[in-house]
Amino acid sequence: MFLLHNVPGPYIEFSGFAKLIKDREVRRKAEQQRCWLRVDLIHRNTSNEDGYRFIQQVLAKLAPADTAFLVHPGKLVTIAFDDALRCRLASGESILSDM
Repeated sequence: MFLLHNVPGPYIEFSGFAKLIKDREVRRKAEQQRCWLRVDLIHRNTSNEDGYRFIQQVLAKLAPADTAFLVHPGKLVTIAFDDALRCRLASGESILSDM
C-alpha cells in the first residue's frame, strides 16, 4: 500500500534537506519551490527494492514537467530532476535505493 502526498507548500518547512545540497543552483531551486509530491510505502508485500521501483515509476508518470529535483527523504540526498532522470525512473532501473 502506498500513500501519495501532493502538498501546496515548500518542503523546506518539513525538512532541513536543502542545507545539505552542495550544488548552489539545485539548493536555490529547493529553497524557492512552492509545492511537492511524495510517494510513501505504507505496507509492503514485496521487497523494498520492488517498493522503490514502484515509487520511481509513479514519480516518473506524475511529476510535473517543471519538476526541479528529487529528494530521498530518509537519506536527505537531492539530485536534479530532468528528462534523463525521468526516463531512468520509468525504466525501473534502481535509482532511489542507490541514492
